[in-house]
Amino acid sequence: MEEEITELFSKHFNRIKKDLSQITGVTPLMLMVVSTAFRNLEDDVKNVLEKNDGLDEDSYNDNI
Repeated sequence: MEEEITELFSKHFNRIKKDLSQITGVTPLMLMVVSTAFRNLEDDVKNVLEKNDGLDEDSYNDNI
């Protein structure tokens, strides 16, 4: 299940990355921010499915 989730997030992130790369003015730093947010979302989804609290420490700290 975890591998399937990782593959899905990777597929959708690559599509978003491709779309954003076509927008004039999008910088590599902006892509890094989106990548980090996607990774945190992926971790949160995995945590929810594992019946944890649903937030990893990085995501929790970002929302404080």
